[in-house]
Amino acid sequence: MKISGALIFSVYALTHAAIAVGALLLVPRAPVVATGLFVVEAVTAYDSLIVVLGKHIGINRTAERLNRMRFFLHAVCIGLLVPVYTGLGALAGVPALAAFAATTAAWVAAAVIAALGYSLQYRRLGHIMPVNSFGCLRYAQSVDDTRRYPGYDYSEAELAQNAMPPLASILTVTIGLAIALWIGLAAGFWLPFIVTALMFSAASFPDKTWGPLLTSCLEIFFSAGLLYSLWALTFGSSPT
Repeated sequence: MKISGALIFSVYALTHAAIAVGALLLVPRAPVVATGLFVVEAVTAYDSLIVVLGKHIGINRTAERLNRMRFFLHAVCIGLLVPVYTGLGALAGVPALAAFAATTAAWVAAAVIAALGYSLQYRRLGHIMPVNSFGCLRYAQSVDDTRRYPGYDYSEAELAQNAMPPLASILTVTIGLAIALWIGLAAGFWLPFIVTALMFSAASFPDKTWGPLLTSCLEIFFSAGLLYSLWALTFGSSPT
């Protein structure tokens, strides 16, 4: 039985929204970590929701604006995960990550990633076009024969256009992986490293076939792992 793309992306949107709510509930206990995770998860939920609503919105300027907002939010908000990682380290009992210097460095890194994401990723985005994403309509930077949207007449320039790499996400996950490894070695709390390493592996997935779908699945596992880590540490569970 073939599962519809609308159902798949609806599950993605609802799952990330639930994780965002779970993070929001922890704001009183860990304001910085919980708020950062909430923002990133809300952005990811929005991303999937726009894909779900794509066919209902249609191919028009509104759809392009909403999809362009997806690229903008990812570029400028993903860096907030750096303070999330240092905050988890502080909660896990790593003294260096609880220091003022580490907190300051994390926020500086988040600001730099946002600036780079905006200037080198979003501002250079250029043209985006409608594509078929597992039966759903979304806008993307490139297209191939398997993802052409029915009824849309692609220009030669659109067919030749290549997607830019997600610079902000790559920088964030790389920094997060290093901090998570530090947490594991210093505190014996390995869950953030495990889920981040799996997320890091998504860079090797093919972009135009099953890669995006598996990446989205790993994003859920990654986000749920960070949320569980936050809940475990804020409620005093032993970091194992």
